[in-house]
Amino acid sequence: MNNYFSLSLDCTSAKLEEDILRRYRQGFPFLSPGCHIFREPWDCSTVLCFDCLDSPHLISSIQSNYTKLLENAHSLGVAKEIVLRQGNRFIGWQK
Repeated sequence: MNNYFSLSLDCTSAKLEEDILRRYRQGFPFLSPGCHIFREPWDCSTVLCFDCLDSPHLISSIQSNYTKLLENAHSLGVAKEIVLRQGNRFIGWQK
């Protein structure tokens, strides 16, 4: 019997990315659901964006944890850089 049938049939790249970002978020309990995490193209690479429009109180926590956030992003292969935003306002960047 093939074990592949137990996998979900919805194996799109979008679902895979959602799952990876969900796992990424679980590693950092201070990231509330109000902080939107997503990947976006930037120049010739992809960055991991943290948008704190709905949770501005998290900005200092994210900035103080840049190293850990970036290391985890590297280990999951999500991104090599992090961008911190508040809506359309650019707040910080870490490489």
